[in-house]
Amino acid sequence: MKVLRIDNVQQAEEELRKVKAEGINKMVPKTVFRVVKIDSVPQEKANIMKEEMLKAGGDVAISVDAWNKKNVSTDVLIFGTLKQYEDFFDGIDSKGMLNISSQIKNLIVY
Repeated sequence: MKVLRIDNVQQAEEELRKVKAEGINKMVPKTVFRVVKIDSVPQEKANIMKEEMLKAGGDVAISVDAWNKKNVSTDVLIFGTLKQYEDFFDGIDSKGMLNISSQIKNLIVY
């Protein structure tokens, strides 16, 4: 028994092939996990991001001040699998946050 650290799509594919898994293309995005930090996100956008990533099955950590105050900015930590990020992008894109979505996509190399 051991814990695997899978950092990219290639490693995920390799490990899935080793166990002779079926549906590798569907499973790969579920095996790679990413944490993204963004500084100084406006409270409204941070709360939308949290809501959409929770819907996708991941999470977003934000400052308690972003919950209690208006017009504050907060650093955010976004965490989830590549699959969860794909669903998250759909959610924030539909809320007019294409710029943030695009920037995150560029960071989380598949």
